[in-house]
Amino acid sequence: MENSKITDKVIEAAYDYKYLLSRGYPINASLDLVVSRYMLSKRERLLLFRCIHSSKYVKEIGGKLVCMKLNGYTLILDFYNVVISTINMLRGGEVYLCDDCVPRDLRGSKLHNDDYAYMPKALKIVTQVIEALKPKQVVAVVDRDVSHSYEHAFSLYIELKSVGINYLFELTSSPDSKIIDYSKNDYGYVVASTDSLIMMRSLRVIPLTFYIMNILKINPVYNFAWIFSSECPVCSDKFV
Repeated sequence: MENSKITDKVIEAAYDYKYLLSRGYPINASLDLVVSRYMLSKRERLLLFRCIHSSKYVKEIGGKLVCMKLNGYTLILDFYNVVISTINMLRGGEVYLCDDCVPRDLRGSKLHNDDYAYMPKALKIVTQVIEALKPKQVVAVVDRDVSHSYEHAFSLYIELKSVGINYLFELTSSPDSKIIDYSKNDYGYVVASTDSLIMMRSLRVIPLTFYIMNILKINPVYNFAWIFSSECPVCSDKFV
């Protein structure tokens, strides 16, 4: 797979990988098997890992996705997960619609030095979506180990304050665990993240990056949700 080209080989591997996962075989063993059989590259392996899941997982996530205004709910924002995804879109990076109806990319979870120039615009776009969703409050969970994390989190505070959204942020060295602590309790929380583990442990998930993809008029490189006939909520029709 070079750049945005998806070969028949990758699609066949995706079917086999999903088949194994859906029958309860371990992720790593299943991935190793299909990568070896189809002689996939590291990038193709990563694509399968991030975008293909068991049928049970996809069904469970489908039951958690909410497409609605968040009046009365607190939005728990996986800060760098959402912001880095937005920066990738702004930079013209590849985006795939995965079989669980969630857009993901293959660029990794760390900020690069040349990403920082895109941070102000990314925060404005995130603010635009959150303003439209109208949550009662936003709590951003921010990785304190990222350079300038306080400044980034505070910049979003300034943006959200300007549109009347209540906003708190927490700096932590273990953001995933902190988000899961929030999300496993039913206190009117809705989680914004594309992390599969966080999504599985959350009661409700808002596909924030899907809205961002629509605002930026980005078409996914490949639509695995369509290939596997996933029942995705039509969030774009309910976004106001």
